[in-house]
Amino acid sequence: MRLLSLAVAVCATLSLFSPPAPCATYYVDFGAGADTNVGTSPDAPFKHAPGDPAATASAKQVQLAAGDTVVFKGGVVYFGSISISWSGAKGVPIVFDGNTAGTFGTGKAVIDGSTPVSDWKRCASPDEAKGNVRWKEIFYADIPKPADWRGVNLCDTDSPLQIAQEPDPSDPMFQENVREFFLVNRKMENSFPGTVSFEPGTRGNSQTPLMGIIAGQPPVIEPITGGAFSITLNEPATIAAIGIRPQPNYAAVKEFAFLADGKELLRATLEKDKREMQRFDLPSAVTARKLTYKLLSAYEGETNNWTKIARVAAWTPGGKNVLDADVSSVIRDETNLVQSDPRYYDGMWVGVHGGNNIVAYQQVKSFDPAARQLFLTYFDGRLYNETRYALYNSVRLIDTPGEYSVEPTENPRVWRVYLLPDRLVDGKPDGIAFSTRETGIALVNASHIVVRGFTVRRQGGRNASGIRVQDGEDVIIKDCEVTLVGGSGAGISAVGTKNIFVDTCFVHHCTVHSRGIVLRNCTDAITKNCRLVKNTSTALDYYGCTGGAVSGCTVLDHRGMHANGLTFYLGCKNIVVERNYVARGNVGLTIQEAENVTIRNNILDGGGTTTCLGIWPGQPIKNLSILHNTLVRSNHAVEWQTGLFTNSSKFDGLVVRNNIIDGLCGTPPFPKEAVFTHNLYTRLGPDRKDKSFGEGEFYEPDLTKIFVNPEAGDFRLKTGSPAVDAGTALDVPDDFDGTKRPQGRAPDIGAYELRSP
Repeated sequence: MRLLSLAVAVCATLSLFSPPAPCATYYVDFGAGADTNVGTSPDAPFKHAPGDPAATASAKQVQLAAGDTVVFKGGVVYFGSISISWSGAKGVPIVFDGNTAGTFGTGKAVIDGSTPVSDWKRCASPDEAKGNVRWKEIFYADIPKPADWRGVNLCDTDSPLQIAQEPDPSDPMFQENVREFFLVNRKMENSFPGTVSFEPGTRGNSQTPLMGIIAGQPPVIEPITGGAFSITLNEPATIAAIGIRPQPNYAAVKEFAFLADGKELLRATLEKDKREMQRFDLPSAVTARKLTYKLLSAYEGETNNWTKIARVAAWTPGGKNVLDADVSSVIRDETNLVQSDPRYYDGMWVGVHGGNNIVAYQQVKSFDPAARQLFLTYFDGRLYNETRYALYNSVRLIDTPGEYSVEPTENPRVWRVYLLPDRLVDGKPDGIAFSTRETGIALVNASHIVVRGFTVRRQGGRNASGIRVQDGEDVIIKDCEVTLVGGSGAGISAVGTKNIFVDTCFVHHCTVHSRGIVLRNCTDAITKNCRLVKNTSTALDYYGCTGGAVSGCTVLDHRGMHANGLTFYLGCKNIVVERNYVARGNVGLTIQEAENVTIRNNILDGGGTTTCLGIWPGQPIKNLSILHNTLVRSNHAVEWQTGLFTNSSKFDGLVVRNNIIDGLCGTPPFPKEAVFTHNLYTRLGPDRKDKSFGEGEFYEPDLTKIFVNPEAGDFRLKTGSPAVDAGTALDVPDDFDGTKRPQGRAPDIGAYELRSP
């Protein structure tokens, strides 16, 4: 067998540098293997792989070493999770193989993180479906209580199912499309019987609203000296004592004053190291509506001019804290909250658009049909002037095949899944499973490892990953398909790894808020020839990586909340981004706080809906080169959503040459020191509306004069295109397809070079 021959060759290589050691090939067949087998023969495979916590007997005893290979049977679904902490040696890795030779089974081995849902029952009455009019089509089954309903990740064998939602999204893969949410033209309210406000001259932070001082979510107060805020009650209250609880680990307030209806009644000193509520009696009880707390000074040594206050109190003579309210967020919607039953929304969750452009999930507490008010657990983030929201996770909302909900039962350990299936086998849902494992394959401080040839699917949980790498060095992940990973993790992730190579992987349809590939604080990180399709967060993220490349990747249909195509944030250095095609999603490429990054030979197609390449603010961008790219079809309906956009004012070396750019916009404008030459603009944008072109730059808005078939996404240059021979010589010797430059008297502009006849 080819695999055995490879193992012999690896062992022979190893013997040149050390005494001969037995290199082993182990076989794993989850369907027909046994952990008591020898495992070293395809006829006597293990059931569980070495590294699986469920392994027993001989499989558990295996200690992998350099040159060892573990082959999983192709076409067999392995229900488990494998954690690898062994290391190979330089040039002699440990290999986990999903049947790449095709000699042990058929097709790829599958690592599955789910548990099948069984014992489906069809609802026998409307009551069993909580009144849903489609009750006859709805099935239910019980599962163990999940950690979070959003992490259940109910899936078919090869496609995700969608949590019940109203209004229904146009694409159920993207359930946080706030443009399709219910819209109320007012800010979301709260149930506190009064208002809170900063006094003139005092500032806070929009991400931590001042109402948190009542609801237990500490807000920012600035300045410490003189900063003041007031609580104005709807009805006057008699106050005999007040209190302040400082927030630990923030600047310590020393002195403060308390005012009732504008009259100062108390000055006092807070104990520096006491972080509990500190109570202060007033000279005498007072009846007032407006209660003002004014900070006067900070303790010596505090350098920040702002702090956080955890909570304040105001007690009546009888000891009742009038500020100790169970605060709810309140949505008032006369158009959409039309149910007459006050219990109709019980158990539902509401996704609210707020904070820093996020969807926050708040549970319904109650509903007032007469007032059309829905009371929610308190949302402590920034509120927008208009409220966008959607309802989630109730059998009452199920109205589309493929929708499900997962809800508690009377047994606290058991929850119930309701499903309107899109297909039946023998009269019941088939192939349905829910995620019970966060990780498929985990490499933990393991070095010199190759993982290749697997399908990894249906992992779920808050930090779920199909393949996860932590620390270690010299790791190759090759020819793997990762799909249906649900949660806030990623299909493939790595943290702190040196020399990691992700090659020819297909990561797609990862659900909830999952990235495709994310590499964080890695060194010499290369992602090559990968295909990323329709994941619910950003397709590919590099955070704080030093050295490496992203090349030859295809990125399609990433339209979730904060989901961009390619992202390079938090101090990436010495990275080359080349020959990638990004389309049908949000911003094609985003970059921030980067140094020595070259972006060349990429096609970023905005599809008429977004910016193609965005440079965000933060620490200075140093030595950024944007060369020979095609940045096309930005959103012409929004002035700033151009081919190339920045809202950063900090650049130290920016070169933009030989690109086709669908408009230029900077807020503030791009710096005069930046080098812009030999670019073809298909849209001017704010920074070129006066046609103040650099050397060799010009304007041609008609894409049909430039490209072979722009409407079909074919951005090769046509014969006679104005981009032909219009560039300047750069150290970019070939184009998107590998064609040598130049083919004519000078390089062509854009990602493609027109081939000579």
